[in-house]
Amino acid sequence: MNLTKAVQKIVEIGLNDSLPFDQKRHVRFLNVTLLASFFTVVFFICLNLFYYRLYRLGLAETGLLGCIVFLFYLNHIGKFQLARSLFFVIVHLFLVAVTMYLNVGRMTEYLHFVIILLLMYFYIESRVFILLSLLNLFLFYLPQIVYHPYPDEVYSWTNPLVLFVSMFVIVKTFNREHQNYKNTLDENNRQLQELNEQKDELVRLAAHDLKSPLSRIEGLISLIKMTSSNLTGEQKHLLDKVSKVSRDQNEMIRKILDSSAADMKLEGLKTYKINVVEILDAVVNEFFLLSENKNIDLETDYCKSAAFILGHRESLRNIFENLISNAVKFSPRNTTVSIAAQCSNGKVTVEISDEGPGFTEADKKIMFRQFQKLSAQPTADEASSGLGLSITKKYVEALRGKIFCESNHGEGAKFVVEFDRLHQTDLAF
Repeated sequence: MNLTKAVQKIVEIGLNDSLPFDQKRHVRFLNVTLLASFFTVVFFICLNLFYYRLYRLGLAETGLLGCIVFLFYLNHIGKFQLARSLFFVIVHLFLVAVTMYLNVGRMTEYLHFVIILLLMYFYIESRVFILLSLLNLFLFYLPQIVYHPYPDEVYSWTNPLVLFVSMFVIVKTFNREHQNYKNTLDENNRQLQELNEQKDELVRLAAHDLKSPLSRIEGLISLIKMTSSNLTGEQKHLLDKVSKVSRDQNEMIRKILDSSAADMKLEGLKTYKINVVEILDAVVNEFFLLSENKNIDLETDYCKSAAFILGHRESLRNIFENLISNAVKFSPRNTTVSIAAQCSNGKVTVEISDEGPGFTEADKKIMFRQFQKLSAQPTADEASSGLGLSITKKYVEALRGKIFCESNHGEGAKFVVEFDRLHQTDLAF
């Protein structure tokens, strides 16, 4: 199990969330290729030591191991393009050495097809693909043109001709199929985008139209209570339940509308200097009455120094309202919800902790997705749409922040939101 984790860690060298998908795929594939090469070289070293009794490590093995480690290092520091280019140079030189000096005339020249396979994975642009393929052929043929390392009895122009024609066909076929695939993918994406926009518009219209009858139900219930003095206790209780259901549905509709509008609001969102603690404290004050109804204490601990970030007032309010609302909603009675703001290491960190049921490992994998029902349930029959955390994550990422959850099932939960803090030199603008 430890070996599996170690291999997985090596394969993930250099990867981070900011990389686009294609870049991640290339980096991961290069790491896998380097790891396989490393084990192959180590195997031959062991073979030489224990089977052939060759106790001196050759220059070739030493050089290859050094190159592999160096390429891992380049990936680690984010020099992905340089690592990839050097990788192809090393593979070229290795194949030339094998085909021209180590296994001359034994059909190993067809190992140059490996270059084509790697190029098809790493490079999509046709010109780069063709140039590197021609470089591959040039390096293969140059020694034969200059001083004929191939013995006359095993050399034939048939093999080079077959190799060249095969590579040309592979390149042209790959480029044509890739272009067809790209055109089909673009068309499918366009159609999906149109369907998604139609779906969003339908959801907004349906949700908006549902708000009106629910509001009328609330008004009628209030009117009945005011004009009917002879209602029994049971009738009043039933009216209260109807009113609660109506309010819960209104809240769910509001969340749906917020989710649909969030993407539009966040496009081109303009940020400005804003005090996180000021917004956080204002939101906390709005939740004191709700928390008192469940006998939940709201404890606050704010940093004394300036907690300014490049933010947006409405977005920050949405973030803190959703997180504090969830903490109160899922906390049992007679517990404590802690809200802390810390300023250190160039960051402003807000932590919201509760003593609720916490989250399972399965919950953590899906908690920031839309319409996800988690294992925890509201403790006072409050409504839960499964949208709050997904909306919160959108707003946090729009402000270039990070959000994550620390929780053990049955031991409460702590949500952490982190933003880049403005330095003192930036506070004057």
